[in-house]
Amino acid sequence: MTEVTEITARVEAIDYPKRTVTLREPNGVQKTFAVDPRVEKFSSVKVGDEVVIRVTDALMIAVEKP
Repeated sequence: MTEVTEITARVEAIDYPKRTVTLREPNGVQKTFAVDPRVEKFSSVKVGDEVVIRVTDALMIAVEKP
């Protein structure tokens, strides 16, 4: 099962060496995310920018019969 969510949020803080960004969602909640190395323009993102991120959650269950 996979769920993909798109969120528009404001950049509150950035740690370029650790590749993390703290975002404020429209509901006011702040969350810190790791930024994938494949994101090429990460260095051009600045505090105060509005960004759209895609968060993918995946769940896999294996059932085995003894």
